[in-house]
Amino acid sequence: MRFLTLRRLLPALLLLPLLALSACSDSTPPAPVPAPKPASLYDRMGGQPAINALVEDFAANVTTDKRVSAIFRKANMTNLKAKMGDTLCAAAGGPCTPAAKPAAAAGKAPRLTDAQFNAVVEDLQKSMTKANLSDADQATLLAPVTAMRADYVVRKAAPAPAPKKKTTTN
Repeated sequence: MRFLTLRRLLPALLLLPLLALSACSDSTPPAPVPAPKPASLYDRMGGQPAINALVEDFAANVTTDKRVSAIFRKANMTNLKAKMGDTLCAAAGGPCTPAAKPAAAAGKAPRLTDAQFNAVVEDLQKSMTKANLSDADQATLLAPVTAMRADYVVRKAAPAPAPKKKTTTN
């Protein structure tokens, strides 16, 4: 019987682990790695600092807009900015939660006419355009704001016609 020399045995010993690994391998391909989740509008905008800047610019717009400035001069701007910031942050997919009940519905904010509400929305759009937000991103942020129209707008009914005077003939 011949003894195997180390020189002959060494190549076989080196192949043994490779054979063991190939025997254990599965023939199914590895699971695909899921695509990264697209960034939210909140993240694309720059997070809370960008929301805060947008709200500050909006506040400056409404306080200088002759159509609505008188209303906003009387408003608690700190509270308004906080609520607007939360609303826009949540709409953009951020971590904020908007107030459950709009201030106007709670009787804590002035009621606006349709024209005044439209002016406020235009002022917000002006700020969003200045922040280089696309039309689609602006629509996303405007959706919750315009949904509150009924809570803030008071529609004045047309005055009733004056009753006709009865004329008596003699």
